[in-house]
Amino acid sequence: MALSVTEVASVARSPAARRFGSAPGPDASPDREFAVSVRGLVKSYGRGLPSVLNGVSFEVGEGEIVGLIGANGSGKSTLLRCLAGLHPTSGGDISVLGHRFSGKPPAATLRAIRRELGFVFQHHSLVGRLSALSNVVQGKLGEPGGWRCWNQALAPDVCRREALRALARVRLDTFHAVRADRLSGGQSQRVAIARALVRQPRLLIADEPAASLDPAAGEEVMEIFASVARESGATVLFTSHDMDHARRYADRIVALKGGRIVFDLPCGEIRRHELDGVFN
Repeated sequence: MALSVTEVASVARSPAARRFGSAPGPDASPDREFAVSVRGLVKSYGRGLPSVLNGVSFEVGEGEIVGLIGANGSGKSTLLRCLAGLHPTSGGDISVLGHRFSGKPPAATLRAIRRELGFVFQHHSLVGRLSALSNVVQGKLGEPGGWRCWNQALAPDVCRREALRALARVRLDTFHAVRADRLSGGQSQRVAIARALVRQPRLLIADEPAASLDPAAGEEVMEIFASVARESGATVLFTSHDMDHARRYADRIVALKGGRIVFDLPCGEIRRHELDGVFN
């Protein structure tokens, strides 16, 4: 027997439906705009190889902070790279900041997305011989007229001022002249966050932002990361293998295992046995 519209909506909102990733989240509706929408995403790296992502579907609302958790090899990093257009998809559809694509995004679509996207990599990817300020200024390289931003000494004054403000937001403005290869691991990651923030992104993606740091530095980085994200109103999607970090700094958690979503829930609704199923 067919369900009524009201009954269908009730099923979509139920914890059981969200727990296994088989329906959109509780606020999903045809009228709602999402910063990120993924439908049936598949990713494999070659014919005959197993898929890294297997029919992943979820949404991230504007201004929401979502943590992606899962064991190594679960597909977390691959998913982020597909969203940023760094890897072509093998199936399904993606919409990022209103730009929809599948497979390899067209160059114009990729440029439009990256104008409003900041990406923080697990390995900070700083230029060691350049100052912290020059590394942050480089976040402007992809913008119109930004070709001079490979070094702060050549960058337009407005770009240099914005980079200094970004460093201040991650509490490193007094380190602006220090070479990147003389910074601690936590300081390097904060510079990488500032480099993403200088773009004033609507969407901020971070791949294991605290994974390579000691516990104290990791905690500091996550606190700063979440704080500046909320202040700016940016939508945030970050991966973590640390469930405590994910619970503390995210509004909602999406768990991956074997390239599939095993639950998609607000932090307060997650039960211990579900976490055991993610990492075991």
